[in-house]
Amino acid sequence: MKFVWQKITILFLLLISVQLLIVSPIFAEDRLISDFEYQYEKYRQLYPEYETARDEFLQTNSLASQNIAIEKTRTLLAQRAQVMRTYLLALKFKLQSNLGISKDDKEKLSASIDDEVGWLQNHMDDINNASNPTLGDLFEISKRFEKKETDFRVLGYETMSRVIIGKVYTLNQEYIAISSQLKPYVEETGVGYLSNWLNEAQNSAFEALQSLKSAETMVDELVRKSSSSEQVIKAFTQIKTDSESAKLALTKGIGFQNEIIDDLNKRLPALNSVNRENIEKEATASSSNN
Repeated sequence: MKFVWQKITILFLLLISVQLLIVSPIFAEDRLISDFEYQYEKYRQLYPEYETARDEFLQTNSLASQNIAIEKTRTLLAQRAQVMRTYLLALKFKLQSNLGISKDDKEKLSASIDDEVGWLQNHMDDINNASNPTLGDLFEISKRFEKKETDFRVLGYETMSRVIIGKVYTLNQEYIAISSQLKPYVEETGVGYLSNWLNEAQNSAFEALQSLKSAETMVDELVRKSSSSEQVIKAFTQIKTDSESAKLALTKGIGFQNEIIDDLNKRLPALNSVNRENIEKEATASSSNN
């Protein structure tokens, strides 16, 4: 009996879910992330109650304690599925609101999330609608969820990888646009070192792009190694490292862009000031998004 009780534990993915969703939150609506946090906290509160009922039943083996254990187990199983469901819904919103993710990736991952959310809803219905279940019945239902652990884990990591990479891609696109707007002003001055500065700024974008391509390669590696949780986490860690390298390259380049703008303001005070002000605003916005 003790062995099967140990099977009802929160999945590894849920232990890292909070960190994955809260890193650089970009939600237009706080409701989804708040709902996930609420459901996750509710699970944490229910788990000690489940443990108490479990231990009481194992100790006394009475019918009364068995009934309490059944209800606590049913409640916990339903809540565990609810946590995963709200996690995936929040993750989907994070995916859809990211402008740096390709349409194909959004559609593929969103469809996968929808499938899992549908499965979880059916799973909760099975738990809640089970008529007079025994502990054995509930353990069997629980096993269905646990067999999905790899699917949930890989989908979560793959989606968050795309979100992290996509955010840096968005910053890179804004950065390249600013460099393009600066180019005619630099050419207007005819100052050689400003051209060199602009080249340095453009090199930063190239460095960032190389790191992002490396991160995208690791996403494919993450999916290929899906059967090993250790390899999935290793790939995800490398994706974060590569994305951070891209971000640092852009941070350096934004500094170059700001130096160019400062120099242009001194040299070309009367040249299309409105356009220069717009460039400055965009550069400031890119810096603040970094």
